[in-house]
Amino acid sequence: LTMLSFMADYELWGLNGFGYHLQNLFWHLAAVAGVYAFFRTVGLHNLTSFICALFFAVHPQRAESVVWISERKDVICAAFYFWALVFFLLSQKKEKAKLFYAFSILFTILALISKAMAVSLPLVILFTQIYITKKPDSKCLKKIAPFFAIALFFVPIAILFQDIPQSHISILKRMFVVLINVPWYLLKTFLPFNLSPIYPRIIMTPAQAALTILFYIFSASCLFFYLRKSKGFFFFAKIAFPLCFLFSLAPVSGFVPLGAIDYADRYSYIPSVFIISFAGVFIDKFFAEGRGKEKTILLSFLSIYIAVLSGITFFYSETWRSYRAVLESAVLHDPPAYMALGALADMEFFSGGRNRVPELCRRIRERERGWESEGGVKKILMKADFLELILYREMGKKAEAQKKARQLKETLDSALFPDKKEFLLYKHQDENIKSVDFVKQENDNLKYPNDEVVVDSSKNPIDIKNLDNCDIKPKNI
Repeated sequence: LTMLSFMADYELWGLNGFGYHLQNLFWHLAAVAGVYAFFRTVGLHNLTSFICALFFAVHPQRAESVVWISERKDVICAAFYFWALVFFLLSQKKEKAKLFYAFSILFTILALISKAMAVSLPLVILFTQIYITKKPDSKCLKKIAPFFAIALFFVPIAILFQDIPQSHISILKRMFVVLINVPWYLLKTFLPFNLSPIYPRIIMTPAQAALTILFYIFSASCLFFYLRKSKGFFFFAKIAFPLCFLFSLAPVSGFVPLGAIDYADRYSYIPSVFIISFAGVFIDKFFAEGRGKEKTILLSFLSIYIAVLSGITFFYSETWRSYRAVLESAVLHDPPAYMALGALADMEFFSGGRNRVPELCRRIRERERGWESEGGVKKILMKADFLELILYREMGKKAEAQKKARQLKETLDSALFPDKKEFLLYKHQDENIKSVDFVKQENDNLKYPNDEVVVDSSKNPIDIKNLDNCDIKPKNI
């Protein structure tokens, strides 16, 4: 569905970016309208619903999904997601029940073909209905069953087409990523500071570990308190919105590998609504029971708070004006992502801004190590070594260049040839012949002529002890 929307943009606007941004904004406004309708449907008063929907609409974390054209799938999915939820809740009333139910089914399918994250919708529908009725309803469960069937049908399709990257992080660490991400998304919803378009992998410091433990102790205490005050099924109704937050966050919580990141602002687009819903229940209660002066103070505070968030969002949106701006913003984050540092170093190097390259390479080496894979760290360090090697050579610093070349060669040798007497690097030419192209490196300078040594590896393993004194490197590394 997202690709079809891009096709429509191209037909209407060609490569004029204005039209693409306009459609992103349209879908965001449609999602905001759905969020407002959701707040009203679950019982929040008009003023509370408006404040909560406005808070959602102008939040700085929305910038990535709305301003970045490529993330249109977030806003399309969310628009259909919340309208599907609203139409299902409306279908539980007698008036136009069948029509609303049909719209709910249709919008669920459209949400799923926009983004696989919508698989959480059936569980969200279930617990939202429990929040409203405060009791289980067998008829309602029968109506929700088709939504589970649709979601299960789309799961294998999503796995097949998502191209989920292979993770080098252990399952235990991925479980810790989930435990860390839950409070991270909660905190960023209400205190959106230190944002970045590209976040680094998690760096587990003692302070972060302590705060995470305290968060779960506090959460467990709140659950115990609610459990004592609530009887039977009513307990689940009280925690329905927190559960909806967890369900909607689950596909992007970090347990399933998400490439080179553990979390991102765009992943909060749908889950944040349920955090806001939970807060909205308390705000609504305060507006209903509070005194006039107290309500005025709260309303003034919320107005200023939303205005500040709007200003942050306005300036933060400039981050996506270009790829360079994205990288420049990402390297300002503390700590910066390896990916951002390496990409910006490449960009500076090839665009002629060589003066910044040594500083970026230094930051790559000095950055505190997170939960990146060993291979990923080696690659980024090799990138830094290679860029510095070229710079030294261009500046005529032959000794430094040769030293850096030797370091780089040792890294390559240890990575490619763990056993120095054997190697298993093949270029398959056909079923019977396997060969590897090498380039001979001259010992006295850093020129790399096109002299090729083709090694027939059909007699495997190959003893390369006679090549120990030769400076060689793989040609196509």
